[in-house]
Amino acid sequence: MTDSKKSKPRKNETVGGGYFVFRRGKRTGRIGVSHHRTPFEHLSYKAAKEEAVRLAKENYGEIYTVFAEVSSHRARANTDEDEGG
Repeated sequence: MTDSKKSKPRKNETVGGGYFVFRRGKRTGRIGVSHHRTPFEHLSYKAAKEEAVRLAKENYGEIYTVFAEVSSHRARANTDEDEGG
């Protein structure tokens, strides 16, 4: 993380939970990401799906998609190897 300020988790958020909800654009179908807000991270698929359904009901016609973290990697110092799976 490159943020100079460390942000605390928001209410009901689990940093490292691995599930995110994003809205797809109506015209392009692309994922919309705000440059001013960190995405909310959910602990489980179930929690993220419930949030996507809630948002879709509140915003008729919008599409909300659940994404899951699949793999994370961090380079080890002075090697070509990485940590992660």
